[in-house]
This record gives sequence, structure tokens and C-alpha cells, in this order.
Amino acid sequence: MNEHISSPIFSKKEERGKISSPVSTGTSLVVVAVGFITCTLFLRTRLQPTDEINGNLYLSCLFFGLVHMMFNGFSELPITISRLPVFYKQRDNLFYPAWAFSIPNWILRIPYSIIESVAWTCVVYYTVGFAPAAGRYQFCAICVTVVNRDS
Repeated sequence: MNEHISSPIFSKKEERGKISSPVSTGTSLVVVAVGFITCTLFLRTRLQPTDEINGNLYLSCLFFGLVHMMFNGFSELPITISRLPVFYKQRDNLFYPAWAFSIPNWILRIPYSIIESVAWTCVVYYTVGFAPAAGRYQFCAICVTVVNRDS
């Protein structure tokens, strides 16, 4: 990226990130709350890894977690839509290229995605009773983070 283009965009996105931090905090709290609800639905004492029916329950818990993390970003959609007129005006007047708005936003959202994914995985993974190996836990956390970033 060109530094004369990316530097003001990054600083503007950081300022807006500070303004919209209550939204990010709220979505993180929602992730933890839904994680606790998921833990009560798929409690370890009811699930035994012995047959295909319980395997389907484990898979349904994983599927619910991935779908929840995928659609978790919809709470920020109104904020993004409210900023579109400024984006179109600056793009049409050739102030900045389109990538100068999308890349800083994507990069600055990475810490929030990691926090939400780790919170979800910490709350749900061991209480549901998934494999206790550390490598599988890390793989699950990475998968949830990637799905959260792709949404």
C-alpha cells in the first residue's frame, strides 16, 4: 500500500473504531452469552463419544458455533452502511481508491475477531466435551477465527 494513502485512512479508521468500541464490546458479550447458552444445550454429561447419534450432536454444536460466528458481524452492518455516502463521494472525486477503505477496515478488525473467537472457544470447547488435546483446541480456535474473519 502507498503510505501517503494508507496512513490517513488507518488513523481515521482507528478513531472511528474508538467511537464504535461499545458495539464491539456488546458483540463480544453476546458471543460469551450465546456460548454459555450453547454449553447448557450441549452439556458434557449428556454427550458420550460412543455412537453415531452423539457424534451428530457434537457436529451440530460445531455447526452452530461456526454459523453463529459467521453471522456475528451483522451488528456492524448499519455502521458500515451509514459510512457509504462518504466512501462513494471520495471515490468518485478520486480522493482515494476503493481498496484504501476496505483493507484498513479489514486489518483493524482482526483483534476483535481473535478476541471473540477465543472467548467462544474458551467458553464452549471443554464444557461441551470436545477432544481435550491442545492441538485440537487450537485448530478449533483457528477455524472459528477464520470463519469470523471471512464474514
